[in-house]
Amino acid sequence: MYETAAVAFSRAHRIAEFLEQTETHSVAASCTLQVDMVSVPAQRLVQLAQHIATDDKVVSAAPQLLSGWGGKLATDSAAAALSEV
Repeated sequence: MYETAAVAFSRAHRIAEFLEQTETHSVAASCTLQVDMVSVPAQRLVQLAQHIATDDKVVSAAPQLLSGWGGKLATDSAAAALSEV
């Protein structure tokens, strides 16, 4: 799998964030982290999308779709699909 420095950094950031949220580390926590699908770049996109101001109905749907989404790249998430294009 090809990774850019930005992707590697964002994953490292997410791992550090996860470890800070866990009081004690365990095998179960490691398993949870292994399948964690939260994307730091997607979380940043959610923040940026809040500032989109437009009269275009199609474009204005994007911030609405992303609002409240936590950045989890789930296969059944329309917001996740939007964040990947």
